[in-house]
Amino acid sequence: MAQTALGKTGFGRPFATTLLAIALAGCAGAKPTSKNGTDAPAAVKKHTEMTLYMLATCPHCARALRHAILPLYQEMKGALTLNVEYLGTVNENGLPDLGHGEREVESAKIELCAANVASEAAWFEFMGCLYEDTLWEDIPANWKKCAKAVNIPVADIAHCADKGGGEAALMRSIATSAAEGIQAAPTLVVDAKEYVGPIDRASLLTHICYFAGKPSTRPAMCNDVDEPKALHAIVLNDMRCGDKCDIAREVEFIQALFPAMEMVELDYSEPDGKKLYDQIRAEVGDGTVPVLYIQETMDDLGHAAIPLAQYMVEFENGFLLPMGEGIDPTREICSNNADDDGNGQVDCEDAACAGTLQCRPEIKNRMDLFIMSQCPFAAMVIPAADHVVKHLTANGSSATFRFQFIGDVENGTLYSMHGESEVNEDLRMACVQELYPENHAFMSYLLCRAGNYRSDDWQKCLSENMVEADVQKCAGSAQGYDLMTKSFNMAKDVEMQASPSWLLNNHTEMNARTATDIFDAYCAANDDPACEVDIKPLLIDKKLPDVQQCGE
Repeated sequence: MAQTALGKTGFGRPFATTLLAIALAGCAGAKPTSKNGTDAPAAVKKHTEMTLYMLATCPHCARALRHAILPLYQEMKGALTLNVEYLGTVNENGLPDLGHGEREVESAKIELCAANVASEAAWFEFMGCLYEDTLWEDIPANWKKCAKAVNIPVADIAHCADKGGGEAALMRSIATSAAEGIQAAPTLVVDAKEYVGPIDRASLLTHICYFAGKPSTRPAMCNDVDEPKALHAIVLNDMRCGDKCDIAREVEFIQALFPAMEMVELDYSEPDGKKLYDQIRAEVGDGTVPVLYIQETMDDLGHAAIPLAQYMVEFENGFLLPMGEGIDPTREICSNNADDDGNGQVDCEDAACAGTLQCRPEIKNRMDLFIMSQCPFAAMVIPAADHVVKHLTANGSSATFRFQFIGDVENGTLYSMHGESEVNEDLRMACVQELYPENHAFMSYLLCRAGNYRSDDWQKCLSENMVEADVQKCAGSAQGYDLMTKSFNMAKDVEMQASPSWLLNNHTEMNARTATDIFDAYCAANDDPACEVDIKPLLIDKKLPDVQQCGE
């Protein structure tokens, strides 16, 4: 029974494709800089500066404020500078838009205005009241009650929010967040570095005490905080593979997630690097580099490891975390003019390189579109592809167009990003294409499915000449499995792992989304009489130039 590729263990590369999602988990979409510790005891020196980028009604932000940030601020008695900024945009009318309606905008303005008219201590008491227990769910309805409770003049806040600068303050806060490139709330920046660990009191306090500020300003309360255990890891890489093995971004993320982790770099070309790789291969049964070998137990890593746990593979007394795109260092590298595997064949002469992008033979008048059947971005491009194919066919072209599919095979089981239902539809699409290739007859089925790719009613997309029983027989048999395996392997060979992606003339990547762009790219590389006839653009073309991809 198929399952999603992202749920697999083993040596896949899910970590690289979900790194950003982990780092930005929260509400997508301030107090402005606090008043420099006006109410802090004069003897306390500021130790750490923290900025929270938030949305006022975001539940993740409310939880972070209620359970971690506000209690810590009070406990540190002036040693922590806390700034709050809000995420949003400016709409076509020049007004702030925080993505969750007028309630969100009004809540942010009230919180900003309370900061402007109150002392720092009163503002934090006000925020503590707003976000107490489940009361935050009533924001902004509960603000007057909270203002009265901490002696902030209600009339002053109301005047500011209505016409006394609240909107301007919110616009400045939005601009600040945008300038820092913040994309999700809550995001915490501690001493100018993004904090990506768990937002709970214990984790934040440990980070503040041991990884932020200066020893000379370390708060006395840190004496009661246990120093985190030193962690150790080895980054095993291969300098021969160039950009594919550039994992600087991922390493930076790991170091931010585990600031106590010391990393040692090893290259496969070094004796110790090859020895470690051979150990990995012997124990795991498979192996690619780059890979991070974390030499600690899951308990040693603590809560920070939770987002990565599903990608880690047990090894020795620790874990392996695959990184980057991944290569098998024992195989021929197909573009470095060297005999890497020692079989006397260099680069494209080696059979292992035959299917790779740089070694594939050119096949004129050929286009392959790599998709996942339930990827919404692929569904957006299929009508454009259909339009181009119809235009070419109608004007005497000999062009060949085929769909390929992106997924994986492990222990005889097919996997795809969106789960079992996507694998099943991939199989049906591949079978329809195999059974009805003449004049690209299969296009009618894929075009229909693109219009409602989540529907289980695939039968209604079969044309009069397509036999349901034949499609089912193919999809449920070795024929369908072989078609899918061949397609998945082709996608891997040419490194097409994001849907939709194009391969032109069997050996060139093509970046095109609209019918016009697809047509122009095809015609630039092929001498086809159909290219002499102008193609009419589709209305949907205007919406497609910035289309995203599944799997990136």
